[in-house]
Amino acid sequence: MIFWITDTAWTYYLTSPEGVLRKTIHFEKSSTESPEFHPQKISRSLARDRFKKEKQCWLDVAKTLRLAPACDLVEK
Repeated sequence: MIFWITDTAWTYYLTSPEGVLRKTIHFEKSSTESPEFHPQKISRSLARDRFKKEKQCWLDVAKTLRLAPACDLVEK
């Protein structure tokens, strides 16, 4: 599993042992003032693209033992 968390969104990428994306679970706050996160659907293509980027980021971290400059942690 790989996950990405911000103040307003949580995304969990559930993977196989080989690192293949199996399922994406995404939660968002309705507003920044709200304490509750609610499940949200995101498209398969968006989930795949985000997972690919997040997976590559962590593969780079594993190689260099530091956060890779190519890892853009800002949600787009």
